[in-house]
Amino acid sequence: RDDEDRGSFFPFVQASFAVVLAVVVISSLLFYFFLQSYTRANDLKQSYADLSFMNSFLKKFIYASSHDLKQPLVNIDNFQNLLRNKYGDSIDAAGQKYFDIIGSSIGHMHLILEDLLLYSKIIRRGKKKEVIDLKLALQEIVASYLSTDVQIQCTVEAIIVGNRSEIRRLFDNLISNAIKFNEREVAMVNITAEDKGALLQIRVSDNGIGIEEVHLPIVFQEFQQVNKYKYEGTGLGLSICKEIVRNHGGTIWAERNKQGGTDFIFQIRKGD
Repeated sequence: RDDEDRGSFFPFVQASFAVVLAVVVISSLLFYFFLQSYTRANDLKQSYADLSFMNSFLKKFIYASSHDLKQPLVNIDNFQNLLRNKYGDSIDAAGQKYFDIIGSSIGHMHLILEDLLLYSKIIRRGKKKEVIDLKLALQEIVASYLSTDVQIQCTVEAIIVGNRSEIRRLFDNLISNAIKFNEREVAMVNITAEDKGALLQIRVSDNGIGIEEVHLPIVFQEFQQVNKYKYEGTGLGLSICKEIVRNHGGTIWAERNKQGGTDFIFQIRKGD
């Protein structure tokens, strides 16, 4: 009888030991994964804090550098003008050319600083928003481009909630780009809108020189100029557009159109 009890007892002990061993192994694995997740969460939290600090620092640096460099640049411009006016008659053609290069470089630096200052303001989130009638807003914008060399058609009728100055800057940048990068006798710009539910999709189409397919993914990156030796600019115009659209809960991209020009398409939240 004792032998039978021992015979039935040992399998029970073996089964219990296996269960306990499995529980220990599973508990150890769970504890290990918990530690890994906890460590990873702390690392992500620290990384997020570091990124937030660097982002805040960079915004302040861009603003400070663009703002504080303006006065020294103005001083340089003033003194080069004084030198030109005082000694201009005694300077030969080569010297005059050097002064022209200096003046052109100063002008270009002014544009860069102005765009950097604007960019630093645009990337600051949480600005005041209001209800905007896009039809009326675009009528005012289009009226500022009245010219025999430019034809702008606009069929947008929609209400959005946004920052009025940013929305104006967005359309100003896209329209002025369509005119600037255009070699036709008449620059044509067509602005249309399409309802996408919670979003409004706007297309700004031109008949300009267009953008090669290979360059389309990079045109919204900061300081990217596809034709920088032919057309004056800072490479921040489309980056500013991207940040404005992002501030309004949307995205922007570019496509080539059948006219050989470019369509800039962006989506922003409507004023529901």
